Amino acid sequence: MDETLETARKTVEELESREDGGESLRISDTTVTVSFDHVMEYYLYRWYFPDDDKEIRFASVPYSSYYLQVGSEKLKDGKPHAAYKYFQKAESWNPVSLTAKLASAEALKQQNKLKPYLKKNAGGAPVLSDEGRDGPVLPQCGILFCGDLQA
Repeated sequence: MDETLETARKTVEELESREDGGESLRISDTTVTVSFDHVMEYYLYRWYFPDDDKEIRFASVPYSSYYLQVGSEKLKDGKPHAAYKYFQKAESWNPVSLTAKLASAEALKQQNKLKPYLKKNAGGAPVLSDEGRDGPVLPQCGILFCGDLQA
């Protein structure tokens, strides 16, 4: 077994076993702890969440990446519902992660729930939409085919 995946599993299991699912590590009244993959994501975060006046702290553990790894394993095992939950946790640790957003979309696609999700969220998710277009950016990028979806 891959050592990195085993570390990810153990860390995620430890977080999920906490009474609050690890939320007290991530957010408080005055701070938000994030698990960005790149320093530029800090600037994206400030751009997309300008009203969030909490102090930003950076996690010493790549929680978002760990949740993505475990979710990807679940998706590979044919468990898109469980994978989606892990991808959402990854996004909570890194709310500007396009990887987490696309992984969530793939898990929903495998459950035939993508269209309702995009119709509901495409306009409100700035990383996935472009206000100058009629719909989400994803189909135009060729990353995910959504058919004739109009947001």
